[in-house]
Amino acid sequence: IYFILKSMSLDNIKSWLSTNTFQLKEFDLKSLEILKKEKGYTVAVVIPTLEEEDTIGNILSYLIQKLIKDFSLIDELIVLDGGSKDKTEEVCEKYKDYVKFYNQHEILKNEKNLSYNGKGSALHKGLFVTNSDIVTYMDADIKNFDERFVVGIIGPCIKYTNIKFMRGYYKRPYMPKEGVKSDEGGRVTELCARPLLNLLYPELGGFIQPLGGEYGGFRDLLEDIEYTSGYGVEVQTLIEIYEKFGLSCMGQTNMIERIHRHQPLA
Repeated sequence: IYFILKSMSLDNIKSWLSTNTFQLKEFDLKSLEILKKEKGYTVAVVIPTLEEEDTIGNILSYLIQKLIKDFSLIDELIVLDGGSKDKTEEVCEKYKDYVKFYNQHEILKNEKNLSYNGKGSALHKGLFVTNSDIVTYMDADIKNFDERFVVGIIGPCIKYTNIKFMRGYYKRPYMPKEGVKSDEGGRVTELCARPLLNLLYPELGGFIQPLGGEYGGFRDLLEDIEYTSGYGVEVQTLIEIYEKFGLSCMGQTNMIERIHRHQPLA
């Protein structure tokens, strides 16, 4: 019975990969801008931060220039900070004309069941400080940042009526020092998350980066799921969306490569 079910799951994954996995070249910025306007969608980008002074400035300046000024694809740009002690807030202040900065601990702090700390709590609170139809989350430690990390999420949501939730996938090279790159990165994903998903939720085995921080979807879907307070939020949302809404409304986009802080497999 196990092998029959496993075979059925593999067939489902192959079918899903052929229809719900996208490439960046499918989404021309100008065409996407026109389609977004025609459909009347609004888009929010929510970035949780904690000690990200080295990378957040480049991310914000790039988004503002490319996806707000050059192309009208972002309507709300939000930074939700977990209490940084470095210059993260000071850096964000430079972009205050386009960016709303919040201390996540000050949002709904008197609501007992919404007063938790952690990344998942920040993402959940992002729904309370935005109004857009599509809400996209992204990590703040990306060193090779460009528009792909947003376009890969909102593109399929805007273009295809069946897509309600998107994740990004990419290579995650480990770089022990400047100029040195190997394929040894992503230990938790490769040694823990993907094997466990393949065992317990084999239908989700097609997601190449189930723990990646670049994902999002339509507000009505995101408001109907639970956000765990800590770093388990990525895989928890993946499982709950699958169980509640099914695999056909979920997708992933190839974002090529993501360079950030992480650890080697060894």
